[in-house]
Amino acid sequence: MTAASIWNAGAVGVAVGLGAATIAIVLSLTNLLGPWLLSTLGVHGREDDNGNPPS
Repeated sequence: MTAASIWNAGAVGVAVGLGAATIAIVLSLTNLLGPWLLSTLGVHGREDDNGNPPS
């Protein structure tokens, strides 16, 4: 989970609270499909030049 996912979850809550169900659904799908798509494509974060994770 990334910080962007946490912010997105907050935005979903605000959208639901304001009655904007369509926006909440789109944000929820983005929150579910975004990380899955990035992992499927092999996109990883914060690796050094040799592909090692941070220590």
